[in-house]
Amino acid sequence: MIKISHSMTSDCLDGRPWPPPDSNTLWAVVRRADGYTHWRAIELAESNPLPRTFAISLGQQSQLKGSQHEEG
Repeated sequence: MIKISHSMTSDCLDGRPWPPPDSNTLWAVVRRADGYTHWRAIELAESNPLPRTFAISLGQQSQLKGSQHEEG
């Protein structure tokens, strides 16, 4: 999964852009205007498909058991 974050910060007093405080993310400048900077970060976010797959398989198993009882 890809996570895209946006942030807006005020520039330093000397006019340099000041990045967002998140130190674990690489931020890129999108646009600067009137003493503000618009930032964007693109990250890969880990997703764990196992809980969804497990829940789906449990639902399918209960449906199969129900249909077996109906047939028998």
